[in-house]
Amino acid sequence: MESETKRAWSGLKRLIFLLVLFTLFPPFQAHAQCTGSPQPGASCHGYILSSADISNPTAQCSDMSPKLVELLNCMEGYLPEKAKVISSVSDSQGMDRCIPSEHSRPPCAHVIYSCHYGGRDCIGQSYAVDFKNSECYAEIRQALAYCGGGRIKTYSTHIHVSVGCENGCNCDCGLTKVNPVTPEFNAVAKVGKTATSIEEKNVIVKVGDMVYFDASDSVGVGSFSWDYADGNTATGASPSHSFSSEGTYTVALTFTGSGADAGKSDTDTVTVIVKGVVVIPDSPLEEPLLYKCVCTGLCHGQELTAQAAVRSSWESEQVQEVECCEICIEIWGEMCGGYANCSKDCESCCGDWCKDLDDEPVKKQCEAVCEGRCKSYFAVSEILGLISTVSIILAAIIFALHAIALLVSFGPYERSEAKRSIKYVIIVLVLFALIFHIVNILYAPFRVPGGETTNPTCLDCSNIQTCSDYNMYLGYQDCILNVCDVHDTCYVDKDQQCAS
Repeated sequence: MESETKRAWSGLKRLIFLLVLFTLFPPFQAHAQCTGSPQPGASCHGYILSSADISNPTAQCSDMSPKLVELLNCMEGYLPEKAKVISSVSDSQGMDRCIPSEHSRPPCAHVIYSCHYGGRDCIGQSYAVDFKNSECYAEIRQALAYCGGGRIKTYSTHIHVSVGCENGCNCDCGLTKVNPVTPEFNAVAKVGKTATSIEEKNVIVKVGDMVYFDASDSVGVGSFSWDYADGNTATGASPSHSFSSEGTYTVALTFTGSGADAGKSDTDTVTVIVKGVVVIPDSPLEEPLLYKCVCTGLCHGQELTAQAAVRSSWESEQVQEVECCEICIEIWGEMCGGYANCSKDCESCCGDWCKDLDDEPVKKQCEAVCEGRCKSYFAVSEILGLISTVSIILAAIIFALHAIALLVSFGPYERSEAKRSIKYVIIVLVLFALIFHIVNILYAPFRVPGGETTNPTCLDCSNIQTCSDYNMYLGYQDCILNVCDVHDTCYVDKDQQCAS
């Protein structure tokens, strides 16, 4: 009888211990959603090539087979922005790194005869792509079905999509097959620089250039209207437009259903970046290539100093200095906001903290960083408070049970066990209280408002690198490429214009 009581009591203690662990460390996480914007990176057919996984974006993009390009162009119209991130097409440096006849890992990133290399029968072009964000599986699978189907497999780090089996490449035929599905009512907008090539989601043009738009890939019956974001609009499936001012324009397509699709509506967007026509100097050797700015100011009595660097876009020095200084003082605003001590009533508190800043962009950056820090601290405090409350209740229950056991126990062994358990509960409570307060101290700022706050000013904004400096370690070709990337034009005599 006594041994059964011991076993029952031991089982009860284990159950309570597991409940404490479950409360402190819940064995689940909220399901990640495919929302938000991806990190910037190289663009390829409307997708972002992840800079962390792809070191040669140009080679990766050119390794795509026409069938894969066709699939991605179709899927792009159905995917949310976060899903449009690719972590692999072939190899990080491009398909040329991996010779199928001499396959080895490394340098090859994928298994031999992978669809990333064209399988067994389509060697030389990729028929597969890896999407980086695994939380977008449902959206990617649906888009694949809408675009003719193919093969798919999900991994912890990416989602593999392939059309190799469907195109006779003899690869990925064992993966999950996604059958074609008739897509729902959907707007698909595309943009291009010529009327015969309208396949992109974003273009860069000069002021006055004609830009061409197309909505013919949209699914459903209805009418199209376009908003060019410059005060002008248009209707129809394939309009064109020229922009008279520099800027970045998000052009919106609205597809309004009629007939069988009456009452339905969908939108899609493309981006047009318009640059001014800039006269390139006769010789760029002494033209600024990189500006560095330093700015400083007082934030509640604390002097803060920020730095910024701006690469030249081959415009006048004055424009570069203004741009560099503007970026610098916005960075200073972020630093001042991060110096705040707000822990509750975030919007009101951060408004008071940044109120003495007259420059509106600086003030907005200050408030944004301050509110982000404040909300983070508030969330951590709420979680710690909840865990603390639950843990104290459970500890009190355990303490009471052991105290009762101590009072009713007659044998020395049981009394010794009860005393030891009470001691452990007290030690755990003390340790948890210390951890709670340490975390609280680490998150809670010590600073209090006070002292003068002044708008930041640029102390120094100077050119720290010219084309000739740049040429000394990268070669004159890179100097020329810097110009070409901005203006789509090159010097006639490269050796003369950018000679070392």
